[in-house]
Amino acid sequence: IRKMFPEKEKPTGDRAYTVDEIRALLDNTKSYRFRALIHLLASSGVRAGAVHEMQLKDLTEMPQGCKALKVYPNTKDEYMTFIGPECVDYLNKYHDERKAHGEKLDENSYLFMTDENKKFLPEYVSITMCRLCRKLKRKLASESRYEIMSAHGFRKRFDTVLKMRSDVNIATS
Repeated sequence: IRKMFPEKEKPTGDRAYTVDEIRALLDNTKSYRFRALIHLLASSGVRAGAVHEMQLKDLTEMPQGCKALKVYPNTKDEYMTFIGPECVDYLNKYHDERKAHGEKLDENSYLFMTDENKKFLPEYVSITMCRLCRKLKRKLASESRYEIMSAHGFRKRFDTVLKMRSDVNIATS
């Protein structure tokens, strides 16, 4: 009976962000929180749904101004990824801004909070990226989908960059 089913169509929206598109997103926001979020998604390859649980204790200092980031800590899906110095710089500026507004940050503080000092909801990153992407001139790939997914496009970019490098083990991505 399965042979009689129609073939599944390839989903649309499978293009990754370009450097220029990420630069345009960064240029269109003045908020340290959103700049740090864009840099984190672009440089680490994490899923948008993982960001809401990230805490300061999940960051580890690395050489050359980078940091290691533990994703899904204390679960069977736990893994390490890295963020570059530019992302670290914006995270520090964002955290300094939070401190200036009276928040006491410790190792259990979340990396990102809402304007009301509440923890991000799991869908907050995707909603935020959809809102920020409205300023980009994204093309529609179908009636209801864009050729670049607003949040997942960063993950696709990360994967694409890794696969383009000859000195990276293909099993890494």
